Formats: sequence, C-alpha cells, structure tokens
Amino acid sequence: MPVAKTRTTGWFRSRLQRLMRLGRAHGLTRALYRIAKRLSMLPVVRNCVRLDVVEVLAATTDRLRSGGRIPKSFVVERASDQQELAGYFERADLVHERLAAGDVCIVTRAGGKLGAGVWLRPGPGDYDENRDELGCTVRFPAGVAWSYDGKGTRWGAWGALMARLPQFLDELDAGEVYTLIDYDNQESLSGHRSLGYHRVGLVACVALFGLSATLCLPTEQRWHLAPGHVGRLTLARPD
Repeated sequence: MPVAKTRTTGWFRSRLQRLMRLGRAHGLTRALYRIAKRLSMLPVVRNCVRLDVVEVLAATTDRLRSGGRIPKSFVVERASDQQELAGYFERADLVHERLAAGDVCIVTRAGGKLGAGVWLRPGPGDYDENRDELGCTVRFPAGVAWSYDGKGTRWGAWGALMARLPQFLDELDAGEVYTLIDYDNQESLSGHRSLGYHRVGLVACVALFGLSATLCLPTEQRWHLAPGHVGRLTLARPD
C-alpha cells in the first residue's frame, strides 16, 4: 500500500475513533454537531454555510452553591475601572457600551490583578451581542439577570467568583440567572451544572447562502422557529 494512502487511512481511522469516544461520552448528536460545526468553519465553506447551537442554562440563587471558602488572596468584587476591564476583556468599545447600559462586571482580583470576570445585565432588558451567530435578540424580565462573557485566567479565580455570585445577584434583585453556552463546550457545561445550573432549552441558527433561520427547543417541547420562549427568556427577531 502506498505511503500516502496509508497515512490517509490512519488519519480517518484516528478521527473515527475520536468521534466514537465523543459519542460514547456525550451522545451521538453532540458528536455530529462537532463535525458539522468544524466543517462549517472551513475557509471554502464558511462564507456559504453557518451553524451555531447553544444550550440555555438557568439557575435560581438558592440552587447556586455559595458561601464556600475561597483563598484569602482572592477578592471578589464589582469592578468599575473601565480601562482595567478593557485591558482584561480586550474590547474597549464593548466595555464602554456595557457599562453605559448599566451592566455589572463581577471580578476576582488576586495580587492586584484580575484573574476572572463575568458580566451581568439585570432585567428587564435585552441582549443582542450574539445576534450575528444566533439571529435573535434575547429578552428577559425583571427578577432575571443575564450572565455573559465569562473569563477566567488564573487557577481558582473563576470558582471563587461563582461562590460569591449569589450575593451580587441579590444586590441586583435577581432571583434567577440565565446564560448561553456552546453545545460543544463540555467543560463549561459540566462546570455550570456542578454549580446548580440546569438546561432549559436549546437555540440553533442555520444560515445558508445568506438566508438564516433561528430555531428554539424549550425543554420537553418541540423545535419551533423564533420568535419564541425558552424558560423565562423571549427570543425575538433583531430590530
């Protein structure tokens, strides 16, 4: 057998084995999504086809694990220094817009430097930073906080932030928090579930040659086109 053919066969065999392991660990649907997602990102394909699927997770403050011990070197607080946040999240324009809109950034500080951060937007409100990927605006009522753009860069800092999150939700009069996580991001999904989050639905956007459709799947219901509701969220068409 020629060397090139042997290498090609070995490449396909290794990829098939990885797919089978993923399917056994997380289900065939998630494995197939990973393949479809990666194919849609190829240079020859991405200008014609786009596929995005996210899980919608929610948690009430009484379900979130809080009050755990955190290292004394960590300080979890509400951040207000726009320049510092712009440097950490690497998007000065977005940080300015978020703070101007009344969004709150909770951070973990260690040794004077940021080690983790997450943004909260209290309801009633809407969120459309994912409109290009999901083709919709997310709207949420009073009593709900929207959590987004979480980032951790120091070991233990994210866990410390999550341990203190309920107290900041109380300050925002939010008894429940919602967030979106990519369907293929198993590490983040598992981490959020361990904290007390649960899935309330899926949102998918499929685009083909410039035409797109957004679908939602509330838990224990069927797929339907947006606009629609997932949990206490409303998925609306962008203005």
